[in-house]
Amino acid sequence: MPETFPATADFSALTRPITMAEVAAYRRETRASGAPWSRNTIAVVLWTVIGAMVAIFVFIPVFASFATGSPGSSALFLVVAVVGIAVAVALSMLASRTKWGGWMRLDRFARANGLTFTPVTGPPAYAGAIFQEGSERRIRDRLTATTGRYFDIGNYEYTTGSGKSRQVHHWGYLAVRLDRPMPHILLDAKSNNGLFGATNLPEVFARSQRLSLEGDFDRYFTLYCPREYERDALYLLTPDLMALLIDEAQAFDVEVVDDWMLVYSSAPFRMTDASVVRRLFRILATVGSKTTDRAGRYSDDHAGAEPGRSIAPQGRRLRQSFPVLGLVIAAFLVGWWLIDLFTAR
Repeated sequence: MPETFPATADFSALTRPITMAEVAAYRRETRASGAPWSRNTIAVVLWTVIGAMVAIFVFIPVFASFATGSPGSSALFLVVAVVGIAVAVALSMLASRTKWGGWMRLDRFARANGLTFTPVTGPPAYAGAIFQEGSERRIRDRLTATTGRYFDIGNYEYTTGSGKSRQVHHWGYLAVRLDRPMPHILLDAKSNNGLFGATNLPEVFARSQRLSLEGDFDRYFTLYCPREYERDALYLLTPDLMALLIDEAQAFDVEVVDDWMLVYSSAPFRMTDASVVRRLFRILATVGSKTTDRAGRYSDDHAGAEPGRSIAPQGRRLRQSFPVLGLVIAAFLVGWWLIDLFTAR
């Protein structure tokens, strides 16, 4: 079996001071290497400058002339606009420099610890609850293992809706590759739920799949597992693993699906914050190690499963909840609208 996770990590790249000269040199080297994501930042600054120049020399003077009918007012308006746009361009360049500084830190951290750093990449092929939603999916600030047990840490985003209802959703995630497939198990953390305990996850699963565990575990997590897989869930969630989950990961949702363990944060990770990354590595070393150990010895004994290699169809996916409450509310609103329509006549 391959090495589980790095025994130690060097966090100095995330904590030591850096200079503007170092950031500028890193930016030049990265652009020279031809990395596609490095060209995107050039385009953003370039289009900002072009937009500012068009606004200064075309649209703003014309607008001011029509608005006031006075050439002097137009000149004053132009001066104010030039100063404002110059400030906007300067702030844009400062934000770009800050971003490059963060990328440099993460790249150095990755190199010091045998990892790969990717600032921006497309969506992963994970089957987890957050990875099946929306469009325009991408990962930012991604760290992946190159040796030993594979793991993947990053920030994931996707878009739902359009127009005024368009919304970009941001998550932090940690993914760990298991040695073999497991039944679909979800631990919905209670600390990050919404009003009346509603889950923060984009997918809602049927309540009939909930399983209560001993001790205080139910105070921190709601456990879902497929029907007839209760014993399998108890096999994975030993008392020591439950204690580790409470101690190290009670703020996160945890999902085991196919041959992956996935940990979700409802807010993006501050990847340049050494304390955040240190905590994620601690979750890898505790919860991740224990989960991979248990999964490595698991075998599905249900009919239809190939021992040690596959999961029976009924255990591969949790059943999603039928949105009864939403339908009741929608029916009430439609009924109210119809009553108002007919009584108005």
